[in-house]
Amino acid sequence: MPRPRCLPPALQLPPAPPSPPSPASGNYGVPDMAEVDEWGLPKHFESRKIQVAGLVVCEYTAEPSHWRSVRSLGDWLKSEGIPAVCGVDTRALTKRLREHGTMLGKVEGHGALCEFDDPNTRNLVAEGESRPPPAR
Repeated sequence: MPRPRCLPPALQLPPAPPSPPSPASGNYGVPDMAEVDEWGLPKHFESRKIQVAGLVVCEYTAEPSHWRSVRSLGDWLKSEGIPAVCGVDTRALTKRLREHGTMLGKVEGHGALCEFDDPNTRNLVAEGESRPPPAR
């Protein structure tokens, strides 16, 4: 598995270890977003959109096995334009973050370069969703 290419050489991570005995990301898949509760809110989601800018996981399962799943996690991320990478030793990544503090990064793949987005230059509070709850 190739190493992530976005980190400075001093912060490059080792390849992911053999599969750990923990559940893989994507195991449950993604339920139907159209299912809503009595208030018109998504029944199985806390938001109407994905709230991450990217996803980094050690292990990924492309074939979900949950009965509510209507598509895979990978398909959902792709449809929303969210980059993802698997095969990363997330334990080593967590250790680096603990040792060096939080740091900005980006996920790129297959030679496609993307513009670096520094969230510290934006007013993130103003970007948040502030709609009133739907009327009953």
